[in-house]
Amino acid sequence: MNDTEKGRIIVFYSYAHSDEALRKRLEKSLSSLRKEGLISEWHDRKIRAGDVWEDEIDKHLDKAKIVLFLVSPGFINSEYCMGVEVKRAIERHWERRCRIIPVILKPVDWSHTEFKSFQALPKDAKPIVRWKNQDDAFSDIAIGIKEACKSIIDWENPYRRASVGDWTELEGTIIFKETGQKLLMNIYLEVTEKNDNSVIIQTRTTTNGVPQMVPPIEIPLDLPFDDNMGTILKQVGEQMPRNAQVEKNELGRGEQKIFIGDNVYHSSWFAFEFKFTVGFEQFVMTGKTWKCIDVPMDGIIKSEADNPIYSQRQVLLDYGWG
Repeated sequence: MNDTEKGRIIVFYSYAHSDEALRKRLEKSLSSLRKEGLISEWHDRKIRAGDVWEDEIDKHLDKAKIVLFLVSPGFINSEYCMGVEVKRAIERHWERRCRIIPVILKPVDWSHTEFKSFQALPKDAKPIVRWKNQDDAFSDIAIGIKEACKSIIDWENPYRRASVGDWTELEGTIIFKETGQKLLMNIYLEVTEKNDNSVIIQTRTTTNGVPQMVPPIEIPLDLPFDDNMGTILKQVGEQMPRNAQVEKNELGRGEQKIFIGDNVYHSSWFAFEFKFTVGFEQFVMTGKTWKCIDVPMDGIIKSEADNPIYSQRQVLLDYGWG
């Protein structure tokens, strides 16, 4: 999952046109984040002549990692802002696809809105127009958005917050459909090295009681991290013929409480489909992965995969922090 443009986090402005002057000042205050290559912004004034404006708004809203609600009386009274953009952004927030940040421009009662529980900017949700020095308000907002960007980068690649010694242990089962043969696996993963550019993961596996050698895995820190299943499938894809095509499709996302033993994990899940095509032959694998931010490394607490040859399941046994 990478909804950035050339590595930048896309920021979407949801605002009323009556507040365009303040939107422009906010955009100017974020210039340092643009110069750092951290963000790329979009608002409806970037729609070109001949474009279908609703399609353009939907497209860019669905790509955004940060959605700014520029809150004012005009915004609250806008049917499109409140009825379309707010609803869609909140849906994407609960799918863990974006962060929502209300930016309070002018005094207005927003305690009844769907976004009333979101932490707002600037400090103490004090409207920008009420600040004695509005430059201080815009500076505070820029700092808050920069912090949000860093948390998004860490969330997309959890190994950025990993430490040497972090570990997880999972129990896995593979069942071959034609024979009914079952393989029982124990998988132990540990961060053994880390520098500014990457981490090294050492994996020890045991299959039906027999230890297996697994080469260390190097994970770069400057790119979003694909879950373990995606990494394995990429390796499989590299071993396939040169004319093989590998396509990954998303089937859904959501939130779910997962009970494992006596523990409860508040997880986000991701369902996917991989299609491997060689000539006229196609091999399809579907799967689902559950992650919890409170678990080290990639946060996987449960995963399932199914294809015509076998089905596979992994469940977290234990974990620890370095």
